[in-house]
Amino acid sequence: MAASQGLLAGKLAVVTGASRGIGQAIAEAFAAESAHLVLTTEAGQEEELKKKLGNVDVLVNNAGAYAPMSFDQGDNKGQSPLDGNPDDWDRTLYINLNAPMRLTRHFAPAMKEKGAGWILNVASIESSTPYPSAPAYATSKWGLRGWSKSCFMALQEDGVKVMTINSAQVSMPMTWSRPDSEYIPDLMIQPREIADLCVFAFKLNENVCMEEVTVQTMKKPKKPKS
Repeated sequence: MAASQGLLAGKLAVVTGASRGIGQAIAEAFAAESAHLVLTTEAGQEEELKKKLGNVDVLVNNAGAYAPMSFDQGDNKGQSPLDGNPDDWDRTLYINLNAPMRLTRHFAPAMKEKGAGWILNVASIESSTPYPSAPAYATSKWGLRGWSKSCFMALQEDGVKVMTINSAQVSMPMTWSRPDSEYIPDLMIQPREIADLCVFAFKLNENVCMEEVTVQTMKKPKKPKS
């Protein structure tokens, strides 16, 4: 396929959290579709990004943080309402919710002005099915889902498509780092599958939007307990 024939040819796309996992897969898939890319790899880069860019075609809010789980060992159990660290919660909420809100506020007006744009928010299955061991993370993703769905309604008449992606366990470093992560990789959702969903959004006609997509596994990806 020639560069001019890619689905995203001529489009400028911002992908946050693109150094690994889902973000890296999305960046690679968009590059294969001829997009011009601006990538962030570290949390907290959104302010620098806003200073450099004012007009983009695609915004992918993917960067995420997962505070220590409530059954971790040590004094700081991360997310428990009884003994968690509120500073960890603040960081989780900023990266997972506040940063996407700020980036959307920065880029959405120009999208509305030209009557076209795509905002893809990578949420989580925990935005509707929270885990008791990760209440801070679930809170941030419930918030992102609510923000994303509200943005869809606010922008749909302006030609700006807003999509929410809720996935179960994806095979990537953030998931592997969890203390309960005795997963079977082949049974997990692969980052490239989330990236394929993102690319598919650009195959739809201009009056059609995948407003929300939930991606689940058929079988539980965890190893059975002995």
